Amino acid sequence: MATNGREWTELDRELMRLIGKAWDGRDPRPSNRAVAKAIGVTHPRVADLMAGLHGTPTVDEYCNLCILFGLDPGRTLNEALRAVS
Repeated sequence: MATNGREWTELDRELMRLIGKAWDGRDPRPSNRAVAKAIGVTHPRVADLMAGLHGTPTVDEYCNLCILFGLDPGRTLNEALRAVS
């Protein structure tokens, strides 16, 4: 296990910003606990992802969040890449 987590990049932050935008657009907005249960992580992990803290998003977490909020992971990645380049 790594002793230090990988630093968040601009791309990591942009991906989570796009997911957060889709999340905020939900009515009603799901709780961290509901999202965590849906994607198979803990609610503190969801809070960390949305705040850009601790470990960076895994591919699995990223894809599951996209799918949960109706985003296409490939298109969302391309959008984030355009935004940070």
